[in-house]
Amino acid sequence: CQNGTSNPWAFPCPVGAYCPQGTEAPNQFLCPGGSFSNRKQLISAEQCSCDRTDDPLCQLNGGCIPRYYCPPGSSSEREIKCPNNHFCPENSSEPQLCM
Repeated sequence: CQNGTSNPWAFPCPVGAYCPQGTEAPNQFLCPGGSFSNRKQLISAEQCSCDRTDDPLCQLNGGCIPRYYCPPGSSSEREIKCPNNHFCPENSSEPQLCM
């Protein structure tokens, strides 16, 4: 399979996922929690959380911003707003209950 595709029929790897060579389903490998990608055809998890300021190819990818959380497979740095009575620091994959 070509990088960025999930099978020999070459359907594109969706946003929020990455598809290394040999991937069998488009959502088989989701971007890790706390990171996101809104680009298609990534080939590694590192592309989900690259540094937006140092690498122009990664400007649309990175970590979840404070007050939001990004579960695995997220496609936005503001995937889900942190609920009331919870805390969501930068790169959160789930909300944390305030004590």
